[in-house]
Amino acid sequence: MPELPEVEVLRLGLSPFVVGKTIVDIQTPHPRTTRDIGSVEDFHNKILGARIESSSRIGKYMILWLCGQNHKISALIIHLGMSGRLYKSLEEPDQLIPTKHLNFIVKFSDNSKLIFFDPRTFGKVFLDTSGRRPIPSYLEKLGPDALNSLDPMLKIVTYAKNSSRAIKHLMLDQNLLAGVGNIYGDEILNRCGIAPNRPANLVSENELEMISDVMPKLLRRAVMLRGSSLVDQGYRDIEGNLGEFQKFHRVYGRGGKPCLSCGEEILRVSIASRSSFYCPDCQV
Repeated sequence: MPELPEVEVLRLGLSPFVVGKTIVDIQTPHPRTTRDIGSVEDFHNKILGARIESSSRIGKYMILWLCGQNHKISALIIHLGMSGRLYKSLEEPDQLIPTKHLNFIVKFSDNSKLIFFDPRTFGKVFLDTSGRRPIPSYLEKLGPDALNSLDPMLKIVTYAKNSSRAIKHLMLDQNLLAGVGNIYGDEILNRCGIAPNRPANLVSENELEMISDVMPKLLRRAVMLRGSSLVDQGYRDIEGNLGEFQKFHRVYGRGGKPCLSCGEEILRVSIASRSSFYCPDCQV
């Protein structure tokens, strides 16, 4: 958490707030959040005075495109990690925003702020200065975007034929498929009737095509419902609202409970060191 739908919901909510604004100050109180930026002074110099032109996303990475001095284009990239949240602040002080774990703060010329809150500090913010291009060079290693690519399963189909890794393990590999994580991997495979621990080389071409068809439909519905907020309510949209898609989880987090389709007990197994959930009757 958060996965592709949650990041896309945040991006869609954030864009009207930040696009067109000029950055006048940056605070980086926690070094882990900016661990990949190199020199903090150089980072600040490149961003201060820049104008946010647009936003985009690939996988779980949010991209804010900046136009700096001399019209040089760069990309401010945000990865939320496991516990990251984004807040927008219109007033100072803002009593609704926690005072601890404010790890990255951007102040704009109208005194509004974009705040990155991350208690577990797995998230990060960094700058790509390779210029305007569809994908910043830092993210070129990622696989096709699970929502927006014409053929998001292309790399997985190539690897699956000769791989004994679990099919879900391949789906979680961000170098093969960008954006799908633990929650949506389970939910996609459930709707395709495929057990997450089945070796990829035993998944047929028709089943891989089914995954490719189901995946964007499910992810779009999750975006429409503002993502999934789990029991800890750690994920909220930019307005602070909880997501709704968790109400439609059929297997994720339901270990020991009856399958909503057949009544069989949902199993919990470990795949790629993560808990995975599936129905042994509906998914084979």
